[in-house]
Amino acid sequence: MEPSKSLKPPTGKRHIFRKAAIAGFAAYLVLSILAGVVIADLGLKLRRLPLRHQQAMAAAVRSDFHAELQDVSITAADGVVLKGWFVQPRDYNGNAVILLHGITDNREGVAGYGELLLEHGYAVLLPDARRHGESGGELATYGVKESDDIHRWVSWIYAHDPPQCIYGFGESYGAALMLQPWLWKTAFVPWPWRVHSQTRAR
Repeated sequence: MEPSKSLKPPTGKRHIFRKAAIAGFAAYLVLSILAGVVIADLGLKLRRLPLRHQQAMAAAVRSDFHAELQDVSITAADGVVLKGWFVQPRDYNGNAVILLHGITDNREGVAGYGELLLEHGYAVLLPDARRHGESGGELATYGVKESDDIHRWVSWIYAHDPPQCIYGFGESYGAALMLQPWLWKTAFVPWPWRVHSQTRAR
């Protein structure tokens, strides 16, 4: 009696194909994990762009607005030192604006908006986000820590010279940070606070 064909063991070619498929899937899985690690590392440890025009900007602020480009800093909740510029024009209108730059940029990237606002009498604060410019921090956390950083900058403005209202202006990454939903739940709610976001292709 002949044995049933369905009970025959797989041929050599089938066995080799099955092993190759398993090996290929394992290689794909490993490469996907490695790629994810590399991409995450690049996304968190961003390239720093140094300041290049500080002296020229200080001279322009002095001549055009009869004010000083002040170097200011605060300490974040995790001990990181965050740095920025603050300018209050001679013809101050009583309001202030925080300007937040885009990803991998620094405060100089929104200086043009600051000049426009200074012309209309607004005081402006241009901070470097953590892991950007001259601010400390090993990682950019995309709002996890930056939301509290912004709270601290707002507190700094109120402690320095309380304005009638603080406005927020963000470009790209800065706009996303400015509009973090939990940003509205604590410090900003009882204060006169307005946000305008600006998104621009980079």
